[in-house]
Amino acid sequence: MWILNTYFLVNDQFDKANFEARIPEFIARRAGENNGPDYTVVIESLKDVYLRTAVQRQPGDTGSLTNIYVFSIIGLFILTIAMINFMNLSTARSMERAKEVGIRKSIGADRRNLMFQFLGESLIIVVLAFVVGIILTTIAMPMMNDMTGKVFEISRIVNWQTIPAFLVIMLVIGLLAGSYPALVLSGFRPLMILKGINKSDARGANLRKGLVVFQFSLSITLIAGTIIVYTQMSHLLDKDMGFDKDHMVVLDYNYDGQVNNVSSSLESELEKNPNILSVAFSRSVPGSHFPNAYTTLETSDGEMVGQAQPVFQVGLDFIDHYGLEVVAGRSYSRDYPSDSTSALVINEAAAR
Repeated sequence: MWILNTYFLVNDQFDKANFEARIPEFIARRAGENNGPDYTVVIESLKDVYLRTAVQRQPGDTGSLTNIYVFSIIGLFILTIAMINFMNLSTARSMERAKEVGIRKSIGADRRNLMFQFLGESLIIVVLAFVVGIILTTIAMPMMNDMTGKVFEISRIVNWQTIPAFLVIMLVIGLLAGSYPALVLSGFRPLMILKGINKSDARGANLRKGLVVFQFSLSITLIAGTIIVYTQMSHLLDKDMGFDKDHMVVLDYNYDGQVNNVSSSLESELEKNPNILSVAFSRSVPGSHFPNAYTTLETSDGEMVGQAQPVFQVGLDFIDHYGLEVVAGRSYSRDYPSDSTSALVINEAAAR
């Protein structure tokens, strides 16, 4: 299977559906009947290549939209837990501020003024939390880069393009977190409060209990998810993959043809280094890019069906280098000149 990328610029009136509908006729006219393999043309927007591509590509920088969704959901869970904490603390301290509310109302403050006051306090706390969060993120950024192998910069997170979004987010969080305390505290009756009577205690207690239950449910979900992911990752790290993966250094030369032409000389030269135990060349490495080659297979009823067969193009020392077990037949050998050009070693799945 050949993967060829062609980039073309389109105008605003481009009709993707109409273009895709005309592709089969174009291929049939250009390739002709029974002329080579089946061709498939897939078009996609350039902005979808990094995160949303459905096309297998050569090795390169790609992202995972699933990971973005997962970590976004985790972040929302943590943010929700923090907001519930703020609500609970505010309502739990309602009696401490009840007399303040009673006195303010008795000297003329109305409910709207009190609501603005409590919402303003909530917004100030959110802004302070944002500033502290940015400082902690800046301090932790180098450690995060070392741990993930990525390059994160604080300027990519906080800049003139993201500041408006952060302001909107802070406003929404501040209003959500401060809405219930503002409604509860501003609704106290001054006469009842000054007499030490507060009929909203029971309702506030019930709400706090409900919020605590919801908060613990989110916490348990996060903890369970973390344990599951940890055990799965431990399983993957400890599982025998069928090949030696430790103490390997991979040099990616993008399968350059000029390097392939002198691979034998390079291999001999590298093996002269006493610190290098063995060297092998290949188009890809286990667990990385998965090359394919188009072929046709005959089914049980005699029909020839096209199939993209995964094929690793490797050097003669690849199997010995990775410690792969040959269950039948033999491995590649320099004693057979044809091994370097036309020999294949198949796995058990392909044999079946």
